[in-house]
Amino acid sequence: KSLVALKTKGQRTVARLTVVKGWNSDEVVGYAKLIALGHCSLVEVKGVTFCGKSDASNLNMTNTPWHHEVVELTKKLAKRTDENERRRKRQRNT
Repeated sequence: KSLVALKTKGQRTVARLTVVKGWNSDEVVGYAKLIALGHCSLVEVKGVTFCGKSDASNLNMTNTPWHHEVVELTKKLAKRTDENERRRKRQRNT
């Protein structure tokens, strides 16, 4: 509901995505769908930061992606969101 509400804001909006290696680091299609739902103006992609062991989480250092992994995912996401935008424009024009 929140993402759908973003497109009615009439202002720039941002989607902030946190990549957790081994959990969501291969979810390019899903992320692109979320961005499209909100018609987000800006997208911020970052890797999760491991801050030590916690009983509330089972994350560890292996879940922190390297910078090049975040960059690669971001490039794939940019390509996918560009494709989605072109598809939407074609549908509006037909």
